[in-house]
Amino acid sequence: MGRDRLVPPPLLSAVAETGGWEASARPITDWRPKYEGYVAEFRQAYRKGGDEVGLQIFYYRNQVKGAELITSSNLLTPRENWAWKQIDAGTDRIAWQGRDIAVNRTELRGDATSLEVFALYRVHGRLTSSPYVGKALLAWSRLTGNGDDAALIAMYTPLGASGDAARNALRSFAQAMAAPIDGALAAAEASGR
Repeated sequence: MGRDRLVPPPLLSAVAETGGWEASARPITDWRPKYEGYVAEFRQAYRKGGDEVGLQIFYYRNQVKGAELITSSNLLTPRENWAWKQIDAGTDRIAWQGRDIAVNRTELRGDATSLEVFALYRVHGRLTSSPYVGKALLAWSRLTGNGDDAALIAMYTPLGASGDAARNALRSFAQAMAAPIDGALAAAEASGR
């Protein structure tokens, strides 16, 4: 029998420090993506030199309507949020364990600061920035008996005077931290088997 049976909530462990990035007890911001229905969450700020990057992971398992990763109601910031507004959006590229991966890039403006956000989905070990590809990967994973484990990975940093500096910090973080992030998510997925 496949993994279409209900399995227990995943164990999502902390993402280990590496590449000079160190976990920080001080949060970067109060911003949080508006995602609902997740079964596990990880949120941590990291610092390296003068750069600071936040990592937000929402993990999904046993997805049903109202508790699914890829849906129109899950947003980095909803329009009705007066504290945070989306200013710009596009794509960027990061190095992720030796692969060149596209990410969704969003600029958010808050009352006290602005953020540059890189976001992507991880579905049964595969990464994509496309919600359509993510939905297809979820369907394939279910059909092949591998369940519906999936996650949002959002990395964010304050947007200072230079958008290039913020994007470079996010690229550096992604390149260094890809293996520990993948490791924590793979362990969470395995915790349901």
